[in-house]
Amino acid sequence: MDSHRRKRYLQQPGHGAFSGSAEIVYLKVSKEEILKRLKDIRERGVVLRQGETIEEMYDSRSVLYGKYADITVTEDGFSIEDTVQAVVRSLSDQHSGNQL
Repeated sequence: MDSHRRKRYLQQPGHGAFSGSAEIVYLKVSKEEILKRLKDIRERGVVLRQGETIEEMYDSRSVLYGKYADITVTEDGFSIEDTVQAVVRSLSDQHSGNQL
């Protein structure tokens, strides 16, 4: 399913938070940063397939996240406040017609 069809599906009535107008934002983080953040996978609730490594999970999911995102914000080295500001700026730019 391409990103436009997927987005339309998510926006259909009955699909929870995505009903109506929604932008899909991918908060992109490097593999190295993910490995630092996920010290205890079970505690963080990360689901891996049997035998799958964090690296494999990152590689497969990052492709999908990038494919379906309307906006991608790379947040390596950002504070929470920096990330929020980058998301707001990207959404604002997209709605005013300026793609980043």
